[in-house]
Amino acid sequence: MKDNDLFQQYLDLAHVMFIALDVAGNVIQVNRYAATLLGYDEHDMIGINWFENFLPKKEREKVQAVWNQLIAGNVQVVEYYENPVVTRSGEERVIAWHNSAIYNEQGQFISHVSSGTDITEKVEAERRLISSERRLSQAQAAGHIGVWDWKPASGELIWSDEVFHMLGFEVGEVDPSYELFLECVHPDDRDELNSQVEAALIEHKSYNIDCRILQKDAPDRIANAQGMVYYDELGNPVQMLGTIQDISERKRSEEKIHLLEMQFHQAQKMEALGTLVGGIAHDFNNTLAGITGNVFLAREGFPDSPPALLENLDVIDTLSFRAAKMIGQLLAFARKSTTVMKPISVASFIREVIELYAVSLPENISLLHEINISDLRIKGDSSLLQQMLINLLNNARDAVQGVDAPQINISVRAFMPDKTFLEKHPDATKQEFVRICVSDNGCGIARESMAHLFEPFFTTKEVGEGTGLGLAMVYGAIKTHHGFVDVESSESGGSNFCLYLPLLKDDEVAADHLELTAGVVSGHGETILVVDDESIVVDIAARILKRLDYQVFTASNGQEAVNMYQAQGSQIDLVMLDVVMPRMGGVDAAIAIRSINAVANIMFSTGYDHTNTLSNMDDLSSEIVINKPFNIVELSWKIRDALNR
Repeated sequence: MKDNDLFQQYLDLAHVMFIALDVAGNVIQVNRYAATLLGYDEHDMIGINWFENFLPKKEREKVQAVWNQLIAGNVQVVEYYENPVVTRSGEERVIAWHNSAIYNEQGQFISHVSSGTDITEKVEAERRLISSERRLSQAQAAGHIGVWDWKPASGELIWSDEVFHMLGFEVGEVDPSYELFLECVHPDDRDELNSQVEAALIEHKSYNIDCRILQKDAPDRIANAQGMVYYDELGNPVQMLGTIQDISERKRSEEKIHLLEMQFHQAQKMEALGTLVGGIAHDFNNTLAGITGNVFLAREGFPDSPPALLENLDVIDTLSFRAAKMIGQLLAFARKSTTVMKPISVASFIREVIELYAVSLPENISLLHEINISDLRIKGDSSLLQQMLINLLNNARDAVQGVDAPQINISVRAFMPDKTFLEKHPDATKQEFVRICVSDNGCGIARESMAHLFEPFFTTKEVGEGTGLGLAMVYGAIKTHHGFVDVESSESGGSNFCLYLPLLKDDEVAADHLELTAGVVSGHGETILVVDDESIVVDIAARILKRLDYQVFTASNGQEAVNMYQAQGSQIDLVMLDVVMPRMGGVDAAIAIRSINAVANIMFSTGYDHTNTLSNMDDLSSEIVINKPFNIVELSWKIRDALNR
């Protein structure tokens, strides 16, 4: 056997490709493995140009150029490279080549010899691995999940890119270490996390804990950290693998849901309280109307009674109206009251609120006031204004918790808008206001929260300590009174809330003052139809009106009143209707009476309109309304007003 044949046999036994090319790039020797992989018989490949037949078209020009440089002696042969080849069927395979050049005695290049290994599957596996890692990295980024691998013995720690991002670092900016990770954990959570990691290493268990993460130049994040330990055959911990996931958004969502649930339960409680108080209010105020009416009649009927008896009657009268006011306050607290705008003496009103609130204020908090006004008046709803001030005082009380020498100040003074105020509040007019300020020396309000203070359900208090409705109610109430509100605050610098309410004009004050000072105004024999389902109210109202020189007809429900007006309307000068009655309420009765006489004089009385019937009736919204129990002076003036329309 010739040496060449023996050498070829050796080559055919090898499980690698063997290719030899001449200067022209033609195949001059090939082994069986190479020929089989390329889809040829080895004899058929001899003399075929390698570049034209076995390289992809996109590779030919580049490889041919390098080949020409190699032949010319301008470059050295590349000992190892990887490139694709094309099989007879057109399939591309990736080959890892080891190369050598053969030169003659004169140093001239005469052939190129290569051995190659098919690494197609390996390259494809690497491509799939890279793709999988990329998808994993994208999934981790989307889910804010970072993974880590820690060798406790050596301290070696590997972080995925997302761990760097979650801790506030650029990838590669720092060298990962367990100590650095602990530094990024909020101090209040650090010991608990470290103890769980140590317990996992010692007790052969995993850990799962939520903790706060500190980030430079960014708000704190909330993360869920989990880890699992792997041990050698002796039970020594050799590796801990784990994840850390940013759950800040999830936690915020959970807190919002919890807050909404609390607000829903609070609304249910308020609704239940409102229903309870509303149910009491109607009957209670009717009873008080009977008491105050009888007090008036007793005082007027026996003016020469002993002073002590008259004083006792005054006390009964005062206590009755105080009880009625308490019912009104409960209705306002439960947000069940209707808005009744009346002239209010600001100084007296503020002092009353301070006296009411001081009882419930903790003893360590100073409540100071400065009321620099005499007898300024506004037109407003006392219950609504009271609730508004109580909300501001409650916020101030909460803000000064934990402060040395906590203090709340209330100041009241007249205010004439200046240019700055008018620019800040374009809806304001240049008229005189009363300014009521509630300030404290508490924790203050963060700048980023200032823009959201009056939004419903926005609160800076801890979960369970605030509904987020207090300041929203203040804003709504101040707008109802055609007023304005300003806030000044800084963190740790306290807060100052100022309410601006328009003062009554001189002619309005004069009219109100006339009513208060003139006392009861009597009638001139006019006839009034009194309609109420409570017999005690009908009886006392009739006796009072007769005392005031009126003729009186009575009816116990709306239908009876309509029938009476149908029969005797020409004799009736005014109809005074209770709002809530069985067998046709006051509003329906008023509509029916107005269908008989479009200009019939009507006024309403109410112990409590739980259905807000009057507020929902545009056609009757301007009618005169008086609340029970009756203030006799107010009743007498309102009757005259109704008769003179």
